[in-house]
Amino acid sequence: GRAGRPQFDDKGVAVIMCPNNSKAKWERMVQGNVLLESSLASNLIEYTNTEIHLRTIDSYETAKQWIRTTFLYVRAKRQPQKYEMRSPIDPAIDAKVNETIEQLHEVGMILVDEASGAISSTALGSVMAKHSIKFETMKNFIQIDPREVEANSPKVEKGLLEAISQATEFLDFPPKQDQRKPLRTLATNCRYPLKNQAIGDAHKKAFVMLQCALEHTKTNQWELSAQFDQIRRLAERLSTVVETVLTEKPYNGVALAEAIKVERALKCKIWNDSRDLQLTQLDGVGDG
Repeated sequence: GRAGRPQFDDKGVAVIMCPNNSKAKWERMVQGNVLLESSLASNLIEYTNTEIHLRTIDSYETAKQWIRTTFLYVRAKRQPQKYEMRSPIDPAIDAKVNETIEQLHEVGMILVDEASGAISSTALGSVMAKHSIKFETMKNFIQIDPREVEANSPKVEKGLLEAISQATEFLDFPPKQDQRKPLRTLATNCRYPLKNQAIGDAHKKAFVMLQCALEHTKTNQWELSAQFDQIRRLAERLSTVVETVLTEKPYNGVALAEAIKVERALKCKIWNDSRDLQLTQLDGVGDG
């Protein structure tokens, strides 16, 4: 069809291509026989933080009003047990909202005025919302001790890359069976090698892939090759968050300076001290 072009057609055709074993599922969905459920419950804390950052929520009361406008509230009223709630639903959903706000307040994402009940976002909450960061990732970043990073790592750069690689977001890139052998090869030839270690989880894979992306390493495994830049772009976003977190901490001099360098390296797709590669103005043009 010609979507968005009513001057040509008043209807369009959508073609769904799928394997035979999922044909029945899609037919039921098209016919309206599949009951949709809300996915907000599993991401409630991230969405609540974003609404606080946007000032949609500025108190406990507006938080409770907001959640009543969501599809989660509609479905929870029908099937409270599916969302681990009990009837009557209103007290249960209010308790969920209160718990979510308390979690954000506990780790410093928001400020709560005890007298008025007013809620506002902190620098940490704002950067989490702007860069769509998972709450668990933010908690891990907040626990970074600048002095510990400086003291326990031969290179602060390595410690920061390891911290970034532990982000929950990298779980979307698990090492598949056919990737493990090429990953082991890549892991032994990067700047901070993981020798004699199986790359069996997404975090180790991310740590290796980030380094390879900055070294412009090539691999014959097509999926890994395609993921180099995906992982680098995600890490670039995360490094901005790490920089903001360290800015808010005391005794942050060395760690913060290195965090800025790591962010710059990820943005430019090259190690800061690299002598073997050159920067180019256009991606894919030249030898950079």
